[in-house]
Amino acid sequence: MSTPRKPTSVKAESASKSAAATRESISEAMSSCGTTAATAYISTPVKKAAQTMHKNFDEITTATTAMTETLFKASTNLFKLAEDLNRSWLAFGKKAMETHVAATKELMGVKSLPELLEKQSCYAKSSFDNLMAETSKLSEMTVKVGTEALAPIKERVTETVERFTKAA
Repeated sequence: MSTPRKPTSVKAESASKSAAATRESISEAMSSCGTTAATAYISTPVKKAAQTMHKNFDEITTATTAMTETLFKASTNLFKLAEDLNRSWLAFGKKAMETHVAATKELMGVKSLPELLEKQSCYAKSSFDNLMAETSKLSEMTVKVGTEALAPIKERVTETVERFTKAA
């Protein structure tokens, strides 16, 4: 009992016919000319295929090496920018702690409740304003970190895609 044949694409059928024709021509060459002539007939396309594969392998090796270098550069940028970001966070924390200690000393020297509430209110407002300003600054730095760290990767991918699309 035969299995129903699945529909194939035109390209697949064409490739199949081409392969069949090649097999037939090789068989004919082997039978009519002998093994030596058949080997000579086959060796030329095999050599061309090997040269093409070698060239493609060299291109892939070059692209892989370039991408590795790019990833190293991107990670170096990322760590440098992360250090800057961390340094900013630490400076902000130190400044906030110093401000808090100074405000606490000032609040301990007040003489009346209204004065305490006024100073506490001013301190809370200035702390909130400083927090918002620092958060905005750190947010901008974070965006910068992402953009600058990924820039070399974006450039390399664009270059690689262009090179391989031109080759194809």
